[in-house]
Amino acid sequence: MINPWSSDNFFDYERLKKEFGIGDVDPCFDNFLFMRKIIIGQRSLDYIRYSVDHKKPFNVMTGLMPSGEMHLGNKSAIDQVIYFQSIGGRVSISVADLESYSTRGISLEKAREVAINKYILNYIALGLKPCDIYFQSAKSDVQFLSYILGNQTNLNEMRSIYGFSLNDEPEDAKRKIMSAMTGGRDTEEEQRRLGGDPEKCPVFDVYNYEMADDKYVSEVFSDCKNGKRMCGFCKREISVRMAEMLKDLKEKREKAKENLSLYIHE
Repeated sequence: MINPWSSDNFFDYERLKKEFGIGDVDPCFDNFLFMRKIIIGQRSLDYIRYSVDHKKPFNVMTGLMPSGEMHLGNKSAIDQVIYFQSIGGRVSISVADLESYSTRGISLEKAREVAINKYILNYIALGLKPCDIYFQSAKSDVQFLSYILGNQTNLNEMRSIYGFSLNDEPEDAKRKIMSAMTGGRDTEEEQRRLGGDPEKCPVFDVYNYEMADDKYVSEVFSDCKNGKRMCGFCKREISVRMAEMLKDLKEKREKAKENLSLYIHE
């Protein structure tokens, strides 16, 4: 079984894409998430390309489950949304507060607090422009279906370690990155002789997912493979960069509080 909360097993993604009618991603958008094939599958993405080329409107729909911290996986999803908004997409975001209640017992009041403080303020801080954000509990036409589908979720599948949160203090994030496992060798001598394995390195994943500079990310990859880079250097470098990002986000979240009414219309 493949699910959004864990990836303990290897999956034949090509078979799954064929089974569910998922197409390949043509790097036809000027965004590193597409160019690096971080996004590996799509349906009807050609419609968005057509809409952009012909200046036609298109919609972008996503959602969030207000049950915990916002991590880098969540950020990658909203990064896509912000990019599509920047090229003309009309964004709608559903807050799955009813599903959060039915699957994890989180009250609607708590879900609202988590959604706003842990997610929506970060969305705005990351660059999301005013759009339609609504709570399931406030929409009578989706209330029943949301609750029923939420009750069908397998709670045993809800497990994962996402590393640091976008709401972490910068020093806490640095500490977590410095203690992370890597794709490096057991000793420095082996690393220089055999090279590292960035394809299996969570620290390199942060470079790949969070740094827009293609040339530099490619250099990090090749220097690791060729044994020119040591894991400690990568950890120190990316932990400083992430700490700076979190500090900037924290400041922008405070400013974002003044503009919440432009996003949540109730």
